[in-house]
Amino acid sequence: MFTRGEILSMLPELSKELAKSCIAEHIQSEELSIVLGRRSADERIAYLFLHLIAQIEARNVIREQRYPFPLRQQHIADTSIVNQYVLNFR
Repeated sequence: MFTRGEILSMLPELSKELAKSCIAEHIQSEELSIVLGRRSADERIAYLFLHLIAQIEARNVIREQRYPFPLRQQHIADTSIVNQYVLNFR
């Protein structure tokens, strides 16, 4: 059985990609902490939509400028830490 260090030293490309992935995840985590902690409800909801659009575009699944949007108000409220009652009035 190999240790993690041995595997990564045998596969330098995997090591490099893993490091890039960890750095990107850390950056996203810090950005999300700032958004959730310092932004208004409207800004958090806007961030959610912009983030989702970027993820969907990265997967190249938008056809004819359309994409099904399966989120409900409760999902949006939960994700952006907004009370659903407040969300209904926006």
